[in-house]
Amino acid sequence: MLYYYSAMTKYYNALANATIKQAEAELKQAEAQIIQANAALNNSYGWIFFGLGWTLIGIGVIIYGFRKTRIPITEAKTA
Repeated sequence: MLYYYSAMTKYYNALANATIKQAEAELKQAEAQIIQANAALNNSYGWIFFGLGWTLIGIGVIIYGFRKTRIPITEAKTA
């Protein structure tokens, strides 16, 4: 009977070790996915700032176009 309990103890220890190894592997996979998500988020921030910059440039061009001094139009003198 002692051998049975010893074998069962070893069996449960092996199961526990396998479960721990599997949990560690899944944790590493989850950490890799978090790193990938952070990289995608940083990339999206770059595109947001890129688009914001172009928008501000466009608004600046429109304001410059309205505020720009215009050449006065004079009537042509006829001789």
